[in-house]
Amino acid sequence: MNFQPGDCVYPTDLPRRFPCRVEQAEHLTMPSGSTQLLRLVPLAGPWPRGTVLIRFCDAVAPIAPDDLWRPSSWVAPVGSHEPGAAA
Repeated sequence: MNFQPGDCVYPTDLPRRFPCRVEQAEHLTMPSGSTQLLRLVPLAGPWPRGTVLIRFCDAVAPIAPDDLWRPSSWVAPVGSHEPGAAA
C-alpha cells in the first residue's frame, strides 16, 4: 500500500493503537524491492508535542475514517495528562 501525506495510520509495533498522521512519505528502491519510509506525527499518546516517529510502510496499518471518530479507539491526546496523574 502506498501512503500519502495526510493519511492516518497506527504503528503496528507499539503495544497500543496510537493514531498518527503521515507527514512525509519517501519512496525507496532497494535490491529486494521498493518500500516507503514514513515520517509520522502522533495525534495521541505519551509523547510530548513535536515528536516525530519514523516507520517503514510495512510497520503501520491504515486507520479507517470511521475509527478516527470513535473515542474508544483513541488514547490520550499528545501532551495531555491522564486523569488523576500528577502534573
